[in-house]
Amino acid sequence: MYGILIFFAGIVAIAMVAGIGGFAILNGFKTNQGKWKRISEAGDLTSELDELRARLDDLERRGLVSGEVESQYARLAELEERLDFAERLLAQRNDPARLPLEGPLA
Repeated sequence: MYGILIFFAGIVAIAMVAGIGGFAILNGFKTNQGKWKRISEAGDLTSELDELRARLDDLERRGLVSGEVESQYARLAELEERLDFAERLLAQRNDPARLPLEGPLA
């Protein structure tokens, strides 16, 4: 009689261990599935990053080869000089119509 009880207790213990082990294995698969998904998404991001780097290199090369950047800096410097000159002219301007009247006519 005790032999049958020990037999069933052993089966129950094996079933519990198998259940816990199976649960741990399934949980590990779920965790790894999330990692595999992130790895595949990272691969997509890596290709997008490579594409953006290629576009940036192309823009830098095109700007430096054609001299667009340098010509824009030169144009900006020329415009700054013109603005400074116009400001100096306006500061030196003595407009008689704007000056207050002095003397016998006042």
